[in-house]
Amino acid sequence: MRGMVMPEGLALRRMALVAVGCGLAVFVGKRIPEQPILMLLLLGGLGYLISLAVNVRWLAWLVLATVPSAIIVPGLPGRPFAWEACTAALWISLPAYLAINQQRGATVPLGRDEKRMIACLGVFLVVLVLLMLTRGVGFRAFGGEQMGGRFYAQQLVLVLLPVTYVLLPWRERFLLSTFLAGAALSVTYLVSDLALIRGGRLADFILFFLELPTDAINFYFGFEMSGLRRLQSLAAVGSSLFAVVLVVFPLGRLLHWRGLWLWPLPVGALGLGLASGHRTVLVQLAVICALLFVFKRLYTPLRLLSLAATGIAGLVGLYVLAPKLPPGVQRSLSMLPGIEVTQVVREDAYATLRDRIEVLKLGIKDVPLYLWHGRGFGMSRLDAAPPSLPGDPIYMAYQEGFFYNGLFALLLKTGLPGLAAALGFVYYVSRRGLASLRHVGPAEDDLFVRLSQFAVAKWFAVVGFFFFLHGDAGGFLQQTAIAAALVLGCAQVLERRAARAAPDGATP
Repeated sequence: MRGMVMPEGLALRRMALVAVGCGLAVFVGKRIPEQPILMLLLLGGLGYLISLAVNVRWLAWLVLATVPSAIIVPGLPGRPFAWEACTAALWISLPAYLAINQQRGATVPLGRDEKRMIACLGVFLVVLVLLMLTRGVGFRAFGGEQMGGRFYAQQLVLVLLPVTYVLLPWRERFLLSTFLAGAALSVTYLVSDLALIRGGRLADFILFFLELPTDAINFYFGFEMSGLRRLQSLAAVGSSLFAVVLVVFPLGRLLHWRGLWLWPLPVGALGLGLASGHRTVLVQLAVICALLFVFKRLYTPLRLLSLAATGIAGLVGLYVLAPKLPPGVQRSLSMLPGIEVTQVVREDAYATLRDRIEVLKLGIKDVPLYLWHGRGFGMSRLDAAPPSLPGDPIYMAYQEGFFYNGLFALLLKTGLPGLAAALGFVYYVSRRGLASLRHVGPAEDDLFVRLSQFAVAKWFAVVGFFFFLHGDAGGFLQQTAIAAALVLGCAQVLERRAARAAPDGATP
């Protein structure tokens, strides 16, 4: 080793790299006082290029961890979320990782369901590109005459996320930490929501880095007109906290009398979510709990009777106390038949339901026009609306394509080819998730098994919610691809576990 001589070419390359690094340091040090954000982006881009061979796993972690958060990339037009930027970076990182890491174990062999799922995503990608070419696309952030470009961009980059979680091998700690980090970061929406109400320079600084919930501004002005205060961020925080409780604690333990001392956690999380005024919080969490109840095979006669008695008592209590509850909670419960809520809450809830029905009627009439070639996600600028309909919620929802039913929305926006590809993707992910749970059965004593069961239950709740209650075609992959990624990652780990546990020569 002492006699080893460094090749002259290698020494020159190292010297050149050191010289370039020093020059870059001087350049950044000189320009950073004038353009700090640009210089930080430059350094981040260089670091990203240097780490192309290994950063795909960190990007995949960041996507799922920051999806429930309000963190954005500051200073860029359109205020893209951090998870959108990380997902876009996967399109460079994943091919680079696969090209550099050719050795065994860098990828996972694909099964039949995974191959068909990827094929369905490929068809959906082709449909999106054809719609962009034929129907046009524009970005309001760049002053275009047409809007809707972000819907295309978001779904184009998300196509690769489920593929990443199928191709690469994952570990239990990786997926668990992703889930817990995402739940913790959901609090950032509450920070941005409260900053909007507070106002001032500090609020402006916070909102430079954190995005507001979808309808936060509408709810802010709606309070001035109706007096109904709604913090949409409470739905995200409450749902995330409830999810953590379901994963950390076995459901069977929560349903046992010895687990009564834990009940303040899920009840408090549910109450926090209901305070947002979103009725969907109650629906989705109820569906998830029901599916977990089935997956874990907790349906004994005694437990069913106990749950029925508890549910009836809880409903009676809600009906009695409803008029005294906060307005946001009243709105969440307003879907219960015959429940007494204040007039302001009832009118607000009814108006929302009425508008959604009217928008859906308009969408159904348009089905023959866009049966084979979808309408696309492009839309006219809302400030160009007819003078007679400047702020009509039905007209605005119709223009933006919010039909509140995923089947009709996808049919109208992408035509039959897009709808068929979307349904195929959902079908094969569902098959994969249910097959993975058969490897573990109703086991509840394992934290990762509980995460896998929750991931599959949430997947079905998200899919059902999208297709039948609140489907927005522009957010199809935002809702499903992200939920599918966790299902596919967990399924891979459970399958690997089953293969190790199976006797030699046996098929798990």
